[in-house]
Amino acid sequence: MDRPSLIGPLARIDRAAVHINDLELLIDKFRKANEDEIVAQRELIAREMKRGQKVVSPCYPLPIAIGEVIPIVAGEVIYNLRAALDYLIYELAWKDSGRKQDYTQFLIEESKSRFDSRKEKYLAGVNDLHRDSIELLQPYKGTDWTKTLREISNPDKHRRITPIISLSGAWSFMEKGPAGSFEDRPGKILRGIGESGTEVYHDSQYSIDVAFPDRIPLVETLKILQRKVAETIDSFKSEFQ
Repeated sequence: MDRPSLIGPLARIDRAAVHINDLELLIDKFRKANEDEIVAQRELIAREMKRGQKVVSPCYPLPIAIGEVIPIVAGEVIYNLRAALDYLIYELAWKDSGRKQDYTQFLIEESKSRFDSRKEKYLAGVNDLHRDSIELLQPYKGTDWTKTLREISNPDKHRRITPIISLSGAWSFMEKGPAGSFEDRPGKILRGIGESGTEVYHDSQYSIDVAFPDRIPLVETLKILQRKVAETIDSFKSEFQ
């Protein structure tokens, strides 16, 4: 049935949700692998400790190479969310004007003058009421999520992988002493480490954060954007019934 509808925009939102789920699984696997490496490093230190020795490792962020798969999947989420909004404008322009329009695009602008200078081309066919609704979603109108979406989508649109960073922080305290001397403490006891009759008490915290370069959390941000885009599409559903 060749007529304006929200099937396309809604399909893009659904696809973004699938990629967010994939992203969470990839990040969980990434965190587990790196936490295991941190634990292995601590156990190596424990084996070399002397009886009565205490070792404190402070918490400080260290960059971890994240590879290419997580950034690529994140880019797929961003692409689908941006496409959902562009599809929305295409369908609105078709519905409002009665014909398909070329070059339509969901504008995200920092100033009214910039919005006004581009709307005749990119919102061609969209009626004034719907243009006003789109204008209310502009960063210069105080809408932060559209600004975030534009900023994180630009690198990927310009043929670069979406930049993603990962930082790890580890705090730990270790003490080596006679077997049975740490039973009343809340941390972990490493038994069979070192010479016979000794064990190592280990209390630690690990954090591995996956984020955009400005430290904005990756998955949490994408979930917020997915929800906001879905709400925007939903706000126009009555127009297509």
